[in-house]
Amino acid sequence: MFNRFLARLIVAVGAVAVLQAAAAPPPGYPSQPIKLITPYAAGGGTDYFSRLIAPRMGEILGQSVVVENRAGGAGAIAAMAVAKSLPADGYAILLGDRGMYALNPSLFDNLQYDPQRDLVPVTLIADYDFVLVTNPLVLPQVRTVADVIAAAKAAPKGLNFASPGNSTTHRMAMEMFSRQAGIELVPVPYKGGAPALQDVLAGHVGMMFLDRVSAAPYIDSGKLRAIAAAGRKRIAAYPNVPTVSESGLKDFNADAWLALTMRRGTPDSIVQHVREAYIKAIADPELRQRLAGMGITVYSSTSDELARHMQKEAVEWGRVIRERGIKPN
Repeated sequence: MFNRFLARLIVAVGAVAVLQAAAAPPPGYPSQPIKLITPYAAGGGTDYFSRLIAPRMGEILGQSVVVENRAGGAGAIAAMAVAKSLPADGYAILLGDRGMYALNPSLFDNLQYDPQRDLVPVTLIADYDFVLVTNPLVLPQVRTVADVIAAAKAAPKGLNFASPGNSTTHRMAMEMFSRQAGIELVPVPYKGGAPALQDVLAGHVGMMFLDRVSAAPYIDSGKLRAIAAAGRKRIAAYPNVPTVSESGLKDFNADAWLALTMRRGTPDSIVQHVREAYIKAIADPELRQRLAGMGITVYSSTSDELARHMQKEAVEWGRVIRERGIKPN
C-alpha cells in the first residue's frame, strides 16, 4: 500500500498548480468554520497530526478548520458524531483509523454506525510506523522474530504482551503475528497506550507493538529493544531493524493508517474540494518534514481507492477477529 500511495503523493504534489486552477469551491462553501473530528484525547499522535494539518487546510479552504476531540468507545463516539448526528453539509470531517473504519464492525455486535454505509470516503492520508519492542531485562535472549517464536513455544502458558485496547493496531498486529507464527501470545489489557507502555518499561509485561514515536526515546536509551517493523518497509530511523515479513512471517503487514471521511450524503463537489485541500496541505515541505520526524508518511488516494481499502481491511481483519475470538474490551 505504501509504495502505491507514495507514488500518488508525488503525482499529487506535482499537480498542485493544476488543482488550484481546477478545484473551484462549491457556491458559498465554506461559509463557517469546519470541524475536524478526531477519535482520541488531546496529546496523542493522531491529535498532533490533526493539529498540524488543520491550520494548513483552513488556509487553503478560506475558513478555520477546528480540531474537535471526541474520545471514547473505540472511536465510535467520534464516528457516530459524523455519521449520525452532524448534518451532511461539509462542515464536519472525520479523521479516523483502522479501528473505526475496519475493526469495529467485527468487534461490536451493536455498533450504531456502518463505516461503509454511513460515511463517504474522502482520502487515505497517512501511514505511521509500528515496531515490535521488548523489555530486554524481561526477555534478555529475545533479539529477533525467531527468538520471540521460540520463547513463546517454550513458555508453558505462552508469552504475555501489552494490549492498549482490542480495536487498536497494537493488539491486532500481535494477534496477526500470533496467528501467522502458530504460537500462543496472551494479551494483558490496558486502558490506553500510555499505561501499557509504562508496564512494559516497568518489566511487568515483556513486549508489545508500539508506534515508533512513543517507542523511540526508549529504543534509543536501551530501555526497549526493537525487534521488527510491522509494515512492509523498514523504519527509516532504524534501518538495521528488519520487518516482520523479512524475519520469516511472509507478507505480514500491520502498518497503521489514517483516512478522512464525511457523512454520507455530503455533496460530491464538497467531498472533492476537501480532498483537494488536503492534497495541497501536504504539499508543504515543512509539514511533511515535521510529520516524517514523527514516523508519519503522508499521501493521498481517490475516494474509490479508500472505499476499496476499507472493504479489504474489514474482510482481512474481520477474519483475524473471528479466528482469534477477540471481543470488545
